[in-house]
Amino acid sequence: MNDDLVPPPLRREDLLRAAAEAGYVVSERLLETLRSQGLVPRPRRTANNGVRPVWSYPAGADGQLVAVMAYRARTKDPATLRALLWLDGHAIDTATGREALAAVLDQTCRELENALTAEAERLGEAGPGSRDRALESLAGQLSGRRGSHALPRRVRVKAADRADAVVRLLRAFAFGEQQGVSEDDALMAERVLGISPGRRDRVADAGPWLTGPAAELFKFGASVTSLPAIAGSVAAAGDDELERARVLAQTLAAGLALASRVLDEATGSANRAGLQAVSDLAGEPFVRLLMVGLATSLISRGYAEQLEHVTAAAGRFQPLLGNLDRVLEMPASTVARNLRRAEPEVRASATRLIDAALDGRLKPGPAAGI
Repeated sequence: MNDDLVPPPLRREDLLRAAAEAGYVVSERLLETLRSQGLVPRPRRTANNGVRPVWSYPAGADGQLVAVMAYRARTKDPATLRALLWLDGHAIDTATGREALAAVLDQTCRELENALTAEAERLGEAGPGSRDRALESLAGQLSGRRGSHALPRRVRVKAADRADAVVRLLRAFAFGEQQGVSEDDALMAERVLGISPGRRDRVADAGPWLTGPAAELFKFGASVTSLPAIAGSVAAAGDDELERARVLAQTLAAGLALASRVLDEATGSANRAGLQAVSDLAGEPFVRLLMVGLATSLISRGYAEQLEHVTAAAGRFQPLLGNLDRVLEMPASTVARNLRRAEPEVRASATRLIDAALDGRLKPGPAAGI
């Protein structure tokens, strides 16, 4: 073996230097805390310097420390951090990743139930119907919220209709409740979510992606894609199943986010095909974990082939970035000459995409979602 290809052992100083170069100050005490939480590998005794032992970290430990520090800007919860590190392919084994992801999902389920209990107490409600009234109250607050943590408002909807839709969405997807939802109510929920353009917008020769009865979304959601269903699937998943879900979820999230940006830029319209929410949220740490749980639930229930088909379709947008990079390397006169030969509609779309690529609007966010 060529010794030049073997990376030198990492010392504590190497990890601290990598963190400092990334803009993070890590003390020895914090490093020990991260080691004890299973967020940074422990060093091993690899040699002796006289009578003194020499301790080394495994390759990649420096990058893992930087990733931990980046995520700690958003959360310091050890389980969430372990799950995110596993998701990103750091030195976290699948069993530990499953345990961490299951803990995050279970905790979220408990927090939702606790929020209902607290709201019922605040309203002075007790007995039958108190949970429903608390849910309606919370949904009203959520639907009326403004600012960075508000629901998207990409389609104009009356306040009362928005609140009613949020109640139904919470019942199905947050609490896994089966409920009778009419087709009109289900279509309104799609408008509130901002995905309704997916029922009518066409892209080139492709038809709308959102088809079939809207009410089926609620039945399917409560049994397969609700938070309780996802949590149960993750806890029961085997290693191979979970690793497959991890890869598919990563690829699908990135592909859909890119597809949304490309379609919006190419057509010159916001939320083309109703995918903008995916683009906006794909990098959020909790959403990334939720996507893995969703993929796990789908795979465990026999929808792996359909999931892979959707993932492959979303991945077809990735080569476009390479083509655009080659276009940007061409002389401006060559690009202009080629565009003049195109049909007006194609020329307009290509021009918008080139401008977006120049401005960096098609670039993905940071890999860690920070």
